[in-house]
Amino acid sequence: MAERGLLIREQCPEAPRGAVVVLTEAGRAAIAMATPRRIAHIRHWLIDPLTADQLDVLADISHTVLERLRAPGSGHDQEASGDHPSCG
Repeated sequence: MAERGLLIREQCPEAPRGAVVVLTEAGRAAIAMATPRRIAHIRHWLIDPLTADQLDVLADISHTVLERLRAPGSGHDQEASGDHPSCG
C-alpha cells in the first residue's frame, strides 16, 4: 500500500523500532471508492441470508465481544478508545 501511495510509514518517536502508519489522501479516496462494494458484499454474504432472529443473536454476540475487548486491562481498551500511549 505504501508503494501505491495509499499510506506512509513514519518512525515512532516513543519506540525506535516501531512505526506509525498514516493514511494518505489517495488512501482515503481508495477507501471511499471501495466502501460501497464492500458494504454490498457484506450485506449479500452475511446479512441477507439471516433471519431477524439470527440478526438479533449476532448483534448480542457482537456486543458481548466488544464489551470484553473494551474492558479495562483487556489490552484492547486503549485501542478501542483511539488513545495510543506509544507506538511499540
